[in-house]
Amino acid sequence: MLFEAIWQKQPLFSINTTNYFNLVVRKIRSSVKLRQMNTETERLRKLEEYEILDTLPEKEFDDIVELAAALYGTPISVVTLLDNYRQWFKARVGLDSESTPIDQAYCRYTIMNPDKVMIVNDSLKDERFKNNPLTLGDPHIRFYAGAPLVTDDGIALGALCVIDKAPRNFSVQEERMLKILAKRVMNLLQLRKENLRQKKIIDSSVTELDLTLARLFEAQKVAHIGNWDFNVRTKELYWSPEMFALLLKKQSKSDKGNLDDWQKLIHPDDTQIVTDAMEQTLKTKQPGMAEFRIVAGGKETWLLGRADIKYNTEGRVERIFGTLQDVTFRKQADKDKLLYTHMLEEMLYSVSHKMRKPVTTLLGLMPVLKTNTSKEMFDEAYAFLLGSLQELEIYTRELNELLHKSKIDITVNENEKKH
Repeated sequence: MLFEAIWQKQPLFSINTTNYFNLVVRKIRSSVKLRQMNTETERLRKLEEYEILDTLPEKEFDDIVELAAALYGTPISVVTLLDNYRQWFKARVGLDSESTPIDQAYCRYTIMNPDKVMIVNDSLKDERFKNNPLTLGDPHIRFYAGAPLVTDDGIALGALCVIDKAPRNFSVQEERMLKILAKRVMNLLQLRKENLRQKKIIDSSVTELDLTLARLFEAQKVAHIGNWDFNVRTKELYWSPEMFALLLKKQSKSDKGNLDDWQKLIHPDDTQIVTDAMEQTLKTKQPGMAEFRIVAGGKETWLLGRADIKYNTEGRVERIFGTLQDVTFRKQADKDKLLYTHMLEEMLYSVSHKMRKPVTTLLGLMPVLKTNTSKEMFDEAYAFLLGSLQELEIYTRELNELLHKSKIDITVNENEKKH
């Protein structure tokens, strides 16, 4: 009675079952379509990570399609990858084209089920493919078997396919072998992806290293410091760019220094200084340093050399390395400082000698003034006293002028050194 009341005679509430059913179907289809769109977006993103599309042929992939064609006796075998508008062939046998439109691709059905090999025994009997341009036209596909290329997280990027122009069957054993070959392709893709990742890391590191070296060389140029490294075993001598500027007064594209050139440049009077410093470093196994001159380009340059030694596990010298710094300005400044100090000493001595006479006169007058107070003697003593004071004023003014001039000369000289 209740059933009849609801559905046949007098329903207890009104309901349009057909509209309700259609609404449910539309919602289900919309949900499925949305999931499919999300899945395809994720698949395309994953494909981009491999950076494989439109790359040049690679022997490892070519070998697999040749093996598959020979193993199954098919005229066509391809490794195909699908983006959002085409299927592109990474490797192919029996096909001239590099890609086909996505709507003609058999493989777009293959990737819908990543766990299974898709087999089409006769495309003319398959509703999906009987009117496909690849079936009716070149390459006239009648048989197709495709194993999905699946990532570790279950996403199909493409397929390994074998294709024939005549209908045929495909055994379970043949299906299993095709899946194994597809796994080999996927392993190659994964290895290639990892190699690219490592290459990017290396390239990034090289770029950072190049930038660091550029900054170091620029700092060396500003500070007039070069570094060198001598390999005792290979006899190779490395020079930084600033070493060539310091020693040979030129730039060089090479980083190979010349030991003979270096030794010839040392000033004859300083050769022993360099030798003694190096022997001391070898003896004490401690970093050493020495200041010496070189003559290059007709110009004498003072250098501050520092050296250290690296020993191998057997205690033998492996490398000798260090730096050279141009200290010519400092040496000249030290020389100028000594010169000005000597000049000031001479000036002070001269002024002191001149001032000694009036001071002696004043000291001689003091007892006379104390014992004799006659007007005549007082006037005479006053005259001597006034003259002596005037002489002291002149010498004091002369001393101030000398000191002021010396200060200006030193300041000007220091500024010239800076520039």
